[in-house]
Amino acid sequence: MKDGSVEKDIVTRLAVNGWALYLALAGASLFFLPMEFAHGVLVGGFLVVVNLTLLYRAVVRALALGPRITPRMVLPKFYLCFLTTAAILFVLISRHLVNELGLLLGLSVFIAAVFLVVARLAGRILYRTIILKEAV
Repeated sequence: MKDGSVEKDIVTRLAVNGWALYLALAGASLFFLPMEFAHGVLVGGFLVVVNLTLLYRAVVRALALGPRITPRMVLPKFYLCFLTTAAILFVLISRHLVNELGLLLGLSVFIAAVFLVVARLAGRILYRTIILKEAV
């Protein structure tokens, strides 16, 4: 297996799941929830998905370097993204530009995406260890 392919696959799945969950949550919130709450969901989910996409790009570029990768190549981008997000969240919450609960629900998109990826990987491991061993 090529170096970094497993890690790249996991990050790709996180990005794809993040976008899919964001679109589903945004559509459902626009349809079922009050517009003020839905606005918070849209902004929170968008922040998370953009951060996930930027993190994906940084990780893919770093993994392409193979063994030459160092934390100094990845961490500054991560910290800059984190601080920018913190500043945006501070402004949104302190000036009451969005509904806080809607924002929180939108921000939870990443947690749900991580849960889906972990559940799928755990299911794959269980399938390989339990089902395939019983079949032999």
